[in-house]
Amino acid sequence: MRKYLLLSLFVLSSIIFIGCGGSSTRLESNKPISNEVSCIEGDNKGGQIYKVLAWGIGDNNESAEIDAKKAAVYSALTGRQGSGNCSIAALFSPEELDKNNDFIESFFAYENQWAQYVTDVNNGKILPGNRIELSDGRVKIGMEIIVSVKKLEEDLLAKGILKNRLKWGE
Repeated sequence: MRKYLLLSLFVLSSIIFIGCGGSSTRLESNKPISNEVSCIEGDNKGGQIYKVLAWGIGDNNESAEIDAKKAAVYSALTGRQGSGNCSIAALFSPEELDKNNDFIESFFAYENQWAQYVTDVNNGKILPGNRIELSDGRVKIGMEIIVSVKKLEEDLLAKGILKNRLKWGE
């Protein structure tokens, strides 16, 4: 009887292990994989738009480009970007980021929510040196992207996600 119990336990464990993929992968998130963004230039109108070099990672060019665009918008939300000629002030404080994590996950789940705030300067063309094959088979692509930070902030204020702040230009 004990042998059957152990055998049953082993079989059940094997089925669960195989069903889960048998490996430890990171939990799926709708946020960008890459957070590598450098500010290239800001506008002279109080930070309404910024041009950034955003890097994205994906299984192919298309998914890496989507990740780069997400990274550009995410940098406007978080203020996280590397060195560059300018910097984007975060729309969310660190406390607000934690508090609004569920909103941010759902915001990046659907392209029609976040994509309206970005414009691909390269029009889908990858510049020489901005496509890298990673050792794990994925692709890393750098794209120049314009982020409409003012529009993003205004929409988040209108939805009540951000609290009232000084209006642009004040």
